[in-house]
Amino acid sequence: MSLTRLFWGIVLAVTCCPVLTAQQTLPDHLPTLGFMGGKWFNGRDFEARTMYSIKGVLRSERPDSVDEVIDLANGYVVPPFGEAHTHRPSTPKRFQQGASLFLQDSIFYAMNQGSLARYQAEFKNLTSDPQSIDVQFAGAVIASPQSHGVELWQRLVARGSMPGVDPSSLNGDAFFVV
Repeated sequence: MSLTRLFWGIVLAVTCCPVLTAQQTLPDHLPTLGFMGGKWFNGRDFEARTMYSIKGVLRSERPDSVDEVIDLANGYVVPPFGEAHTHRPSTPKRFQQGASLFLQDSIFYAMNQGSLARYQAEFKNLTSDPQSIDVQFAGAVIASPQSHGVELWQRLVARGSMPGVDPSSLNGDAFFVV
C-alpha cells in the first residue's frame, strides 16, 4: 500500500468516524480487550508489553477480567504519526523548517487545511523527497467574509508574515469568499 493511500485512509477515518459515531449510541457494554505479544513504541524505542482497552480507553493496568485477547504476533505498535489539521508548512521557503519540526515530533504525515493555491506545484516537488514528510495541501478554503480563515490570512499578510503576497490577491488564492 502506498503512503499516499495510507494517509488518505487515515484522514478519511479521522474525519468520518466522529460523524458516524455521533449518530449512533454506544453499546451498554464495550468489551475489555487485551493486546498481547506486541512491541509498543514508547517515544524512544519499542518495548514488549501487554495493553488493555477498557471502556474504549487504552491502559497498561490489567483489569479484573478480559473479554477477548488479541495476539499481536510480535508486531510493532506505533501511534498514527500524523497531523490531520495544520497550516504548516505555509510557503515553499518555509517547507524545510516545517518539515524539520514535524520530524522532531515523529510526525511523518500532515494535512495542511489552508494554503495559498499559488504554491501547489512547488509543494508537490518538495513533498516527493522520501527523507521528508508527506503533506497534502487543501489549497484555498471556502469561507464567509468574517470567518476565521479570512481574518487570519488578512492578519498574516498585514503584519508581513507572508512576504510578496498582496492583500487584494487573497480572495482566490488563500480563500474563496461565498
